[in-house]
Amino acid sequence: MNNAQNDLMSFALKFPVQVRSIPEKGIVLTLDATEPERIKLAKNHDILEVKYFHADYRVTRWKRRGIKLKGMVIAEITQECVISRLPIENKITQPVELIFMPDDSKLARDRHDFQNYEIMIDVEGPDTPEILNGESIDVGAISEEFFELAIDRYPRTDDVAGLDVSKDFVEAETHLPFAVLGKLKKT
Repeated sequence: MNNAQNDLMSFALKFPVQVRSIPEKGIVLTLDATEPERIKLAKNHDILEVKYFHADYRVTRWKRRGIKLKGMVIAEITQECVISRLPIENKITQPVELIFMPDDSKLARDRHDFQNYEIMIDVEGPDTPEILNGESIDVGAISEEFFELAIDRYPRTDDVAGLDVSKDFVEAETHLPFAVLGKLKKT
């Protein structure tokens, strides 16, 4: 997630934080989406409704010139079941932990050198630090990106097991491109 990419998208949430003004002990941030922001979040992420959106963070200095953002995104959303089309209430609890470093730091230069070498990655280990372009990070855009990652893309209601989807499947199967060939093979 590059800060330059944030300009390409129309994020519902914007909350820039000046990184130079962060004290040694860090700061605590709270982000609660307003109703217009929740409406735009729902539209941006193709869900029916965002009933509640809250994020808590602690922003601290990391090493000499880096920034560490750690917290949680919590939301309540309404989605549409992929089978029954009924509305479903879902809760999101998504941890967030990112490290940002200036683009002129040694770690940033080392990261660019990785293109020519084999890299050993610890799947359970921390993510690679993000490059900090400019003087601020947009905590709102970061929150929205982690919100997107936590959304269930194939939500199902609990009562889907009782639905008779076989009739719909049989009707849909006759419209498949090779359905006619399947019928010829049976005769």
